[in-house]
Amino acid sequence: MRYQDPNLFFVFAVMNAGHSPAEGEAEVEAELQRLKSEPVSPRELEKAKNQILRDFILSRQSAQSRGDQLGYAAVILKDPDLLDKELARFVSVRAEEIQRAANNYFVPENLTLLEVYPEQEVRNKK
Repeated sequence: MRYQDPNLFFVFAVMNAGHSPAEGEAEVEAELQRLKSEPVSPRELEKAKNQILRDFILSRQSAQSRGDQLGYAAVILKDPDLLDKELARFVSVRAEEIQRAANNYFVPENLTLLEVYPEQEVRNKK
């Protein structure tokens, strides 16, 4: 099975006042390194699976959301049957698989970093 962007992954961080983008980048990098160097704890994995299950249920409560999910599976993932299979795929993931994927994909050559600043802050820097 081939996906449109099989290695697409993004992290979104909003910095509180008084903290720099460099601090946020360092925290994200530390977390990604942790995923590469040690398996996710059973508690953390169970929490993630529960969140996925909750999101799965909520995303299928209306005809509109089910249609959106079907469209995404058909157009982006190139497989409309994934709509019925994806939950089992997600909840069967093991900590070792997460660690292996982290080591494969969280490498410097795959990084694109984008910093977005409030318009007011940009004006003040000029």
